[in-house]
Amino acid sequence: MGILEVVDETILTSDWHVLHRNIYWFLPEQRSRLSGAENPKSLSDEQFVVAERVLYNRILHEVERVVSAGGITRFILLGDLIFGLNKHGGLGHKIDFLRDELPQIGEIFAFLKESGVQRILLLGNHDDFKLGNARARSLYEALFDEITYYLHEDETLYTHFPLGYSIARDKTLGTEDEKFYRMHKTFQKLDRKLLEAIGEKPVVNYHGHIHQGPFPFALPNVQYKNVAIDASGDASSNASSFLQELTRATDDRLDHI
Repeated sequence: MGILEVVDETILTSDWHVLHRNIYWFLPEQRSRLSGAENPKSLSDEQFVVAERVLYNRILHEVERVVSAGGITRFILLGDLIFGLNKHGGLGHKIDFLRDELPQIGEIFAFLKESGVQRILLLGNHDDFKLGNARARSLYEALFDEITYYLHEDETLYTHFPLGYSIARDKTLGTEDEKFYRMHKTFQKLDRKLLEAIGEKPVVNYHGHIHQGPFPFALPNVQYKNVAIDASGDASSNASSFLQELTRATDDRLDHI
């Protein structure tokens, strides 16, 4: 897939992790490819913001291109939109910074709304998944028409965690891999509920959460489709866009000296 997955009339994407600085350290190759940042593990504050602008400008242009081609009726983001909204300390500052420094995020969802495309958020573990903070909830409600945990339509299941993640969690308890399969009890309960409902019936599971590689605990009746942007097969480079945006940011700063 490209940076976005398009299935019939639906755009699918996941795990943007907006304003998550450390994801450039955890996934340097992927985030460098997506943003054009040359040294993702050692970005300055300014370079990090520039990398984010380039990435979400890219997504904005891709959304505009796909929707303008016609036939798109839904946009589903399968969790982890903005990093840290599940941690309420400093949340107001983060949302203000997002509005002021990354207007591309608002522009993406405004374009979808103006185009009549239904916008759906499936909550992930890095979202405010309990919707306990009024300001975070207000932001989600401004960006999306529907906020939920999953969608199950015939033989297709949309979730943040790949189906069976609670099994992976249980199997790795007490091992060195335990840290990779932690999940909040909210998502454990949901996963077990879905496993019980689906049983051994065949299902296609569009999911996120795993930023690279296949789900190692795949169930035989499930066809997994990872739509996280870091797992995209788009190999295009954005180095020139990154350098242009960094030059523009530097020039703007010098104008204010």
